[in-house]
Amino acid sequence: MKPLISIVTSSFNQGYFIEETINSVLSQSYDRIQYIVVDSCSTDATAEVLERYKSKIDILLVEKDRGSADGLNKGFAMAEGDYLAFINSDDCYKTNAIDVLVEQILCSETDCVYSDVEFIDHNSQVITPYSLPKAYAVKLKPIDLFARSAIIPQQGSLWSRRIWDYGIHFNANNKTCWDFEYFSEALAAGFKFSPVYDCLASFRMHSQSITGESIFNEKTTLSRLHDQRIADHQRVNQMFTDSGLKLSRPEVYYLKTLNLSRRVKRCISSGDSLPALYSLFR
Repeated sequence: MKPLISIVTSSFNQGYFIEETINSVLSQSYDRIQYIVVDSCSTDATAEVLERYKSKIDILLVEKDRGSADGLNKGFAMAEGDYLAFINSDDCYKTNAIDVLVEQILCSETDCVYSDVEFIDHNSQVITPYSLPKAYAVKLKPIDLFARSAIIPQQGSLWSRRIWDYGIHFNANNKTCWDFEYFSEALAAGFKFSPVYDCLASFRMHSQSITGESIFNEKTTLSRLHDQRIADHQRVNQMFTDSGLKLSRPEVYYLKTLNLSRRVKRCISSGDSLPALYSLFR
């Protein structure tokens, strides 16, 4: 029997995008999915969308939470799957995403796999030069995350529930990079991660996106999350330091340069455009 996959969407006031997110889960070619949606009492069109799809969502929880990380914890606490994933309420999967991720995680015998993702805009158009090369998944070690020389594209990730059962959950106090902290903690604990060299999901950049605010919002808006972002990253850095990792500035530069060279080679080999190649250096 195929393993059961539990996918969680934590949402709040993303009514313009969440229907596309839901459909991207429901249209998966993989046929053993438990879909859980946790909504923090949205006040926009989200409620109407969820009402239309509630018969197709396995678990729908509508109640106030302390943010996306808290909502994810509530969702995964109800998950029954052998493997876990989450897709934000403004992002979406490619149709074959879960099939590919399941095949890869079973073949690789690792605890987490993660794919390339593309960046899309408000209208679901691929953004150039903020496109595939910037979100390339590369093989990494804890020290790569510590140096911020590589990322784990969350939208295209799937991991064993062993990580959750081990006691690694999302930090509800993290308001800017809860997925980064979650994966960092799992890597630091010794769980094995492997990249999937395929584009399996779309990461939406828009004015209400926590990640996208650096592109779209004014400096006055950016300053709101500045202190929280610093605190979140300091906490992750301390976790790595407590695990025995140390890095000098030259070592950080070396790791970032090494990762950049890998991405340039992949960009060239994939035949991407010059603007896409330029995006690697931004």
